[in-house]
Parts: sequence; structure tokens; C-alpha cells
Amino acid sequence: MPFPGETRRDLEPPCRIPGDYRLMKIQRLMVCLVLCSLPLVVFAGDGKTAKEDEKGKETPAESGLVQKVLVTASRADEDSPATFTNVSKEKIEEEYYAQDIPALLRTTPSVYSYSDSGNDVGYSYLRLRGFDQARMAVTINGVPLNDAESHEVYWIDLPNFPDSLEDMQIQRGAGTSVYGGNAVGGTVNLETARLAPGKGTSFNLGYGSYATAKASVSWGSELVAEHWVFGLQLSHIETDGYRDQSWSDLSSAFFTAQRVGEDSLLRINVYGGREESHLAYEGITREQLEEDRRQNPLDWGGEIDHFTQPHLEIIHEYQLSDRLEIANTVYYFEGDGYFNQFRERKSFHDLRLPDWDWDGDGEEDSKGPIFRRRQVNEWDLGWSPRLSYRHDRGTLTAGAMIRRHEGKHYGRVTGALPPGTPEPFNYYDFEVPKTTMVVYLEERQELSNRFNLVAGLQYVDNSWKLRNDRVTGLNYDVDYSWFAPRIGLNARFSERLSAFVSIAHSRREPRARDLYDPSDVWIRPAFESIAPDGSLSGPLVDEEKLDDYELGLSYNAPRLAMKATLYDMEFKDELVYLGGRNDLGEGITGNADRSVHRGVELEVTARLAPEFEMSGHAMLSDDRLTDFVLPVYNWETGEDEEVDLSGNRIAFFPNLLARLTVGWTPAWGRVDLGASYSGRIYLDNEERQEMSIDPFTVFQLSTRIDLGPAGDSRYALRLQLNNLLDHEYEAFGYSDWGTPVFIPAAGRHLFAMLSFKPRP
Repeated sequence: MPFPGETRRDLEPPCRIPGDYRLMKIQRLMVCLVLCSLPLVVFAGDGKTAKEDEKGKETPAESGLVQKVLVTASRADEDSPATFTNVSKEKIEEEYYAQDIPALLRTTPSVYSYSDSGNDVGYSYLRLRGFDQARMAVTINGVPLNDAESHEVYWIDLPNFPDSLEDMQIQRGAGTSVYGGNAVGGTVNLETARLAPGKGTSFNLGYGSYATAKASVSWGSELVAEHWVFGLQLSHIETDGYRDQSWSDLSSAFFTAQRVGEDSLLRINVYGGREESHLAYEGITREQLEEDRRQNPLDWGGEIDHFTQPHLEIIHEYQLSDRLEIANTVYYFEGDGYFNQFRERKSFHDLRLPDWDWDGDGEEDSKGPIFRRRQVNEWDLGWSPRLSYRHDRGTLTAGAMIRRHEGKHYGRVTGALPPGTPEPFNYYDFEVPKTTMVVYLEERQELSNRFNLVAGLQYVDNSWKLRNDRVTGLNYDVDYSWFAPRIGLNARFSERLSAFVSIAHSRREPRARDLYDPSDVWIRPAFESIAPDGSLSGPLVDEEKLDDYELGLSYNAPRLAMKATLYDMEFKDELVYLGGRNDLGEGITGNADRSVHRGVELEVTARLAPEFEMSGHAMLSDDRLTDFVLPVYNWETGEDEEVDLSGNRIAFFPNLLARLTVGWTPAWGRVDLGASYSGRIYLDNEERQEMSIDPFTVFQLSTRIDLGPAGDSRYALRLQLNNLLDHEYEAFGYSDWGTPVFIPAAGRHLFAMLSFKPRP
């Protein structure tokens, strides 16, 4: 095992994945490839050829599918009764430099984000309307990205992914998405690029503060074999991070092959990469902020996270007739990774070891120096079929999603172990399989020229298992299932004025660790009983239940666009923070009987002059516990007590978010000056000012200079200056068993990037 001070290159896994597990992965991949190859049979004899444009250059055969490659069942449009924001490819190119996707989405309404490193590269997190990203359904081309066990989204595994995107859509609230079962806070749909022949080669080279560097190159082919277009992107991003030892080293590749026929479309996407990063998830106290804002309590040089997550997607859409369209998506992805920890004084009890005299002083010790490796090997295989029928008054869509997940977790310990303990010693070793099935039906109907009705019904079934727990011998088999109806009405009063109203019910099943975490000896299984054979029954944790009511009004004119949304999200059994964190820095949660997330969202865009525009948004929210009594153990009396938190604000989200940007587009490029405001953020649910982050305002300046002759935008220099006034503020924090700790944000920092893209 490594010792303190060793570098990232000195760390190698102490063990290899067992041969039988590797064989199982190969077998699963072969099965997936066979399933994915089935759509190719459809194209074998379609007989469609390419057509020629006026210049004689071949282009893909014209198809009604070319302009609507999007997985329509998971996205909203202007006639949908939903609250959503589209981020176009042009907007992504304008605002993205090297930051993670949560920071890129921060420019949209009701979104808050932060990163462990402080400079938005590495482990980053997204929050929407008071919900963490585990409550959002995140998809790539309709394929679920949320981890099946934790519901988390690990954006660090998608470095430089915005450069591969066609657009993004953020739906706030339960929305219209019929994919997944955990979209209680919102939905983020990422759609990868649609290729045109002859895209050619483009590149980006950038460098900035904290040794942040980016290099990427992308290539698109000419038309191949009359139907095929290929694309490849390679990229690398690295940074030292604002905080001490918060560096990241990220590499990725994205390959796509797209085949367009007159009535069909096939996309094959393979993407993924490798990430290494020094962990920095622990916050620091107010006293430590005064000493050195950049310090990282995880200061052992080997506290490094290693992970890879390759993805394979096959997306096939076929227009059977003018009215009928069928689509199939088959996907497979796997994750392999680990991170190391060194603790000079680690409790032996935490690692299921007895007290012993490790230093030979004649007295038994309860703590000692320990090296620990936490490892996970997992895979997901899924299929999403969809059938759409366009009738005289609208469209009827039916579909399903079937997802199988297998995860193996184990933690290995070396160091000061009692005599006779095998090395390496596994203090936890278990597997979590999960099967998710979603079936949905949705009707979009034009009631008249002015009114559109959308009604949908979704059935979700999640089957959890814990098996092969080789340390405790415990196991469970739990099923969470429900129906989720939704209905909405969109009204278009004129070409400029429209409104919508929607009502939706949604749920989200607990995470695996909400039921039982075999890696934490202090957490008891959340079940009513344990059978003699170790079977757990009667889960005590309920799924979260949401009733979402939305009302929106929008106005669109050539020089002015405005939108206002009122939302009322009534919760039962919301999983909220209980005030402590586990050994991984994850918050410990429990069900609150009743809670509510309500607020108003305002958006405006105005063309002030031909070269000037202004855009902004604001959100005022009230996220509150309406009925929640927290049981607390009193260590002094040894008795359980109750603390009534009913009426308090829910932790971790500001009550006010606002952003204003003024843009200038001269002949030589573009300049944007923006300001973002965040209100007070409470760090626990007791709503005490001393346990909060003060409100803050930060400014950003973005400049693009077209370097080519006569304003040729193929060559451009991008300058991004964040935190323009060098304001000291904390982006996030939490209660560490009653002590407030904070994640500081970077001061003024600059990133410069040189870009080239071929002439369209």
C-alpha cells in the first residue's frame, strides 16, 4: 500500500478484478453488442440512396427524421404545459470553456451549483428548486445517467462533454418526462451532436488560473457509403484546483457513427474516459477560513479517486408511415474505480476490528494508523422502446424502459491490524443488483387552434436486492412500485402570448444506503426485523411522494421575451438532511412527514439595440418543512429526545437566486458582463443564522475576439474572467454534527482559449 507523500502515479490497485468477474463483463458486453446490432438488419436492404445538392456534393437522403433526432418522449416543446429552458448549441459554444456541466447550467433559472475544488472543475454538484441532483432525472439521448444505487450524477466522468452536445434542456418540477422514476426535482436532457457531412477538424486550446488547461480536437467525416457520417472527439482537461490538493486529471473520447435514410436514422455512440482527482469533499471551519481559505483537510497525498465509465448507445428511429414512428435505444455502460484513504487515528471498531495493542506499549488501543481502499465494479444494461402514432388531433406515445444494474462493493484495509488478521482485510464486501421497469402512455391532443392537452400515465417498478454480504451475512429483497399520472393544458392566446397549467404526481424510491449501508458499522439496517438467516424485512424508509402544481405565462415579441412561473410542490416523506455525515462525506437523511417547495420564477430577454441585449432571471422560493419531528439521541442523558423542526426552511438552497447579463456583439466578436446573486443558505434544518452562508454577489466577464480577416469567426480567442471583483465567499457547506463547515469558492480567476472551427 502507498504511504503518505506518494504521488498519484505511485498508486496501483492492491488487487485485480477476479477473473470470473471479468469473464462475466465480457459476456454481458457480447450480449449487448448482439442486441445493439439488431437495428442494422433493418437497414440491410432499405435501398435508399443519397441525393445530391445543387453543387453536386452528396448529402444524406432527405428525411423527416433529420431535424427531429431528439428523443421526443423526454423533451418539452413550446406547446408543452411544462416549465423548461433550452440551451442551444450556439449558447453552449458561447458560454462553455472548461467548466463542469453544473456550472454551465448555472446560467439557467433556479439552478445552483458548486464544486469541491472551488473552481468548477472536478467533483461538481447541481441543485434545482432546492433539490440535489439525486432528485433529478439526468439523461443522455434518453439514456439514464443517474447512478442506480445512489441516484447521484458524477459529472466528473463526463469531462469536456458540452463540446459534444447538440443542446440541453432543463425541465423544472415533475415536467413532462416519461423516462425514469426519480424526477421529482427536475429533468436534465443532454442531446449529443447531430452530424452533417464534411464537418472537418476543429480544436480548442486553453489555459488559465490554478494551472487549468484544456486541449480538445474534433473531426467529422464526409459522407461514407452514401449514408454514413462519422465523428470523433478527443479531449483532456486538468487543473490544480483552487483548494490545496484538489487537482483533477481528466481525459475523454467521444465517437459517433450516424446513418440517415429517407425513413430511418441510426446513431451509434461510444464515449467515456478516465478521471483521477485528489478528493476535497470535506469543508473547513470559520477559524480555518481565517487561517487559510484554500486548505483541504484531506491532506494525505494519496487520497485520490480513480474511475472510468465507458458508454455504448445504439439509437434507432424508423418512420413506418406518415403516422407511425418506432424507436429503440439499447445501451450498456460500466464503472470501475476506487479511492484510497489514510487515517492516522482510525477507530478499529469502524472497520470491524477488535481493540489491540498495536504500538506495543502494554495497553490496548481503540484507534491506530490504517490504509483503506474503497472499490466499486458495476455495470448497467438497458433497453428503451417507443412507439408514436400521429392521429388527426395529436400524438399518442407508448413506451417502456428496462434497466438492469449490478454493483459490487468492497473495502480493503492494511496497516495496524491485529495478529492473525488476513491482509488485505475486507471490512465490507457485498453486491447490490437492481432492476427498474418503466411503462408509460402519453396523449398530446390539439383541442383547438389555441389549446393543447397533454395527459400521461407512468408505471414504475424498482426491485432492490442486497446479496453476498460476505461480512455481515445480511440480505434483503425490496420492491418499490407506483403509478405517476400527469396532465397539463397549454393555451396560446395570440402569436405572442401563451400560458399553461399542469398537475403531476411523481415519486422516488430510497437510495441503497437509505435502506442499509454495509460499509458503515454505525448505521443500523432501516428494517423492522432481521430473520435468523440474515434476511431483512419491513423497510422503514418510504419513497418520496410529490404533487406538483405549475402555472406559467409567457410573452414573446421580436425584441422582448418574458416568462413567469408559479410552482407549488407538495411533498410527503421527503428525504431530508438529519445534521450528520458519514465517513464518505455523504449526508445522513431521513423521511420528513410533510414538506413544501414553492416559489416564483421570472425570465426576461430584451434586445436593447442591434448590438446590445440584456437577459436575466430570478427565483424567489420558500422550501419549508411543514411537519417534521427529528428524533435526537442525547449523549449526556442516554435518552432519545424529539426536536420539532416544523416550519423551518429546508437546508442547502438559497431563498433568492438572480442573474443579469448584458451582451454586446460588435463586428469583431462578443462581450458579456454578468452578475449572479445568491441569498442565504442554511446548513441544517434548524434555520439558525450562525449555521448559514451569507448572501453573496459575483461578477463574470466573457469576451470572444474573432481573429480571422474581416471578422472571420473560424478563429477566435475566448477570455473568461470569473469573480471579477475577487470577492471572498463560500459556495457550500454543511453541519458536521453541530459545527458549521464550508466549501470556499475561488477568487478572481482567468481562462483563455484559442479555438478553430472550419467554415460551415
